[in-house]
Order: sequence, then C-alpha cells, then structure tokens
Amino acid sequence: MKIIDYNKLRNYVLPGKDPKEVFRTATVSALIWVVFSNITGFFTRFCQAVNVVQSQNEEDIFIDIFGIIKNVDGQLVMPGFMELSTLSFWGVGIYCAYRIIRATMDMTYFTKETKSIYLIKRLGERAPVFKRCWTRAIWGIVVARIFSWIMFGIDYLVYISFTPKLGLS
Repeated sequence: MKIIDYNKLRNYVLPGKDPKEVFRTATVSALIWVVFSNITGFFTRFCQAVNVVQSQNEEDIFIDIFGIIKNVDGQLVMPGFMELSTLSFWGVGIYCAYRIIRATMDMTYFTKETKSIYLIKRLGERAPVFKRCWTRAIWGIVVARIFSWIMFGIDYLVYISFTPKLGLS
C-alpha cells in the first residue's frame, strides 16, 4: 500500500525533477541539520556540565557565554534545561535560511535566467511557478520544525533522566 502518491505531487516540483527524490532529500537534509545542531548545541554542553557537577572540582568549571555552571553555597549546581538548550537549534535557522535562498534562486532561474518563453507559457500564470519553486522550501522548513520539536522533547527526557541529583538546585 502506498502512503504517498508521488505522481500527484509532480505539479509541485520543478520540471524534470522526481517528486520522490525532492521530498526525500528535503526530509533527510532537515533531519541531518536538526540532529547535528542538537548534538553540538545541547548534548556537548550537557555532558560538560554533568562532568563538572559530578567532579565538583572548581578547576574544571566550564563557563560559556551564558555562564551555565552556577556555584550555590559552595556546591556546583547543574544549569536549567532552558539554559542548556539555548543553542540547540542554530542549525535549523541555517537550514531554513538555506531553503529560502534556494527557493529564491530557483524562482529567479525559472522565471528570468532560462529565458524559456515556452516553459513559462506552458505553465501559464505565475502562481504555478511560485508553487513549484517554493514547495520544497516550505516542506523542508515544516519538517525541520517538526524534527526540532521532537529533538527538544528528547533533550528534555535526557536532561530529566541523566542530570545528577547532586547538581539539581
């Protein structure tokens, strides 16, 4: 049983492109960006903070631009979840900006640079051109946001599960 009929999506991609490949590529690239930015943004900071709190060694204090390690009454305290996750989704912003730039480039190429009057006339008015150029960008942005919220939930579960009791304030 087919979940998605890609032949119906043929009107939403640029001519000559396979809809299955277009949507698969946008989905996989969104997932890669979300996971990469989450690993570099949350998990590295979380692991460093846990190591410092567990060692309770003042010399090992890791302080970044947000000052994530707190010293309360001589005890090193684990920072809050929102403090650790501030940089979690920098890659999503970059990915969304890339998708917007790419859609703009496709639009420019499709309407001006090709100078294919036959191609433009064959599509008729400007709306189908807009639809064909921006569908991939909108799909990628929506999928990236969905994946980022899923990763945010996973981050929270990791924070709740693996934060040492010693480090909680």
